[in-house]
Amino acid sequence: HIPLFVKWPPSLDSKYKLPRGSQISAITELRDILPTFLDVLGHWDASSQTKYDGRPLTAFLSSSDGQPSLDKPWRQWIDLEHNKVYDPEIHWNALTDGKMKYTYFA
Repeated sequence: HIPLFVKWPPSLDSKYKLPRGSQISAITELRDILPTFLDVLGHWDASSQTKYDGRPLTAFLSSSDGQPSLDKPWRQWIDLEHNKVYDPEIHWNALTDGKMKYTYFA
């Protein structure tokens, strides 16, 4: 488990309701960062979800309790992969729910 810290400028405090210092336990990953930036800039809409794997983390920041209001539920697990392209000796796939991880060495 590696935490992700998010800090927004005070100018966005009126837009995001989640109190500073709050913690959420949702599974996030690197692919959520670009959609988050796009959403902050106003360039994210429903059609964007078909173009990107990630989803904006602003869904969590917009509620005072950290529960996102989304048209579909937030992911409950993520898949991980280290392919032979990087090292032919090391090839694995994994699946995690943020608490446990199953790793398969191919």
